[in-house]
Amino acid sequence: MAMVCKEVIPATGGWDVKILATDIDSNVLATAQQGIYSAERVQGMSPQRLQRWFRKGQGGHAGLVRVAARTPATYYVPPVKSHARLAHARALRRDLLPERGDLISTRRTQRQLFERFAALLDARGHLFVGHSESLFKVTDRYELLGKTIYRRCL
Repeated sequence: MAMVCKEVIPATGGWDVKILATDIDSNVLATAQQGIYSAERVQGMSPQRLQRWFRKGQGGHAGLVRVAARTPATYYVPPVKSHARLAHARALRRDLLPERGDLISTRRTQRQLFERFAALLDARGHLFVGHSESLFKVTDRYELLGKTIYRRCL
């Protein structure tokens, strides 16, 4: 998500993008913190995105990729990881959550969670869910805009 934000939001746009990533599996968070993945995990990405954001492992690290600390020197962008904070979902504290926000993305479909997200989103803010998720019969606080994109109802 941070990579896509970096690609579509102009560096001079005045945006202050912060991403809070949570998961119930601490191993997933540790992997994300390291930014090292098997090359198979990024196979579906375009060659341009792979070249811009990842570095191939060599020697004993062959078959792995690492999220690049920065993009090529010709176009400096602050590190992708600087935009993300990671937290265990069970330990998600109020002080980690933003007061208000413009977008929330999740793969979990729990009524309480979506109600909480609705309270956090700005009026008409957006919620992205996983491709296998649906808010149908879960909550009426959002309207469906696309397959996995919802907008908070007023």
